[in-house]
Amino acid sequence: MRAMDSERSAGPLCSGKCPCPCAAAARVATDVAAGGGCRTDLHIVDVDLGQPRLPIVFDHEIVGLIRECGAGGDGLEPGVRVGVPWLGHTCGACPCCAMGAENLCAAPLYTDYTCYGGYAGRLRQVSSGLAASASTTSASSGVPKLFTMKASVV
Repeated sequence: MRAMDSERSAGPLCSGKCPCPCAAAARVATDVAAGGGCRTDLHIVDVDLGQPRLPIVFDHEIVGLIRECGAGGDGLEPGVRVGVPWLGHTCGACPCCAMGAENLCAAPLYTDYTCYGGYAGRLRQVSSGLAASASTTSASSGVPKLFTMKASVV
């Protein structure tokens, strides 16, 4: 699958290829409809957050449509519009997760930092981290709303 990626932290974005994800247990494959970069992406480029997984595919402010669901998909189904957040997965077992403070998880996965971001066109995400979004607005107008919606879920 085509993607805009960078082979080095401060490198330019280039048209490249990455594996095309499919659904797996408790994960969904999502086609990206809209997204946007933010200051966190610049922190990644400047290596302020440590060395990311390379090649890196940016964008973690994403709205997409579920393409397929793996078993245990948290009630999500193909065609549902979802918001894909920066915090892509938490371990669920560390003391912080047990207290409900998932943002402090000891072993998190971050969209675009440790797994492919929205410039890949399709993502595979843990279904529990997704937030269903109303399909009555455009996908691009849903990106800013994602964060309010996600904050109300957590």
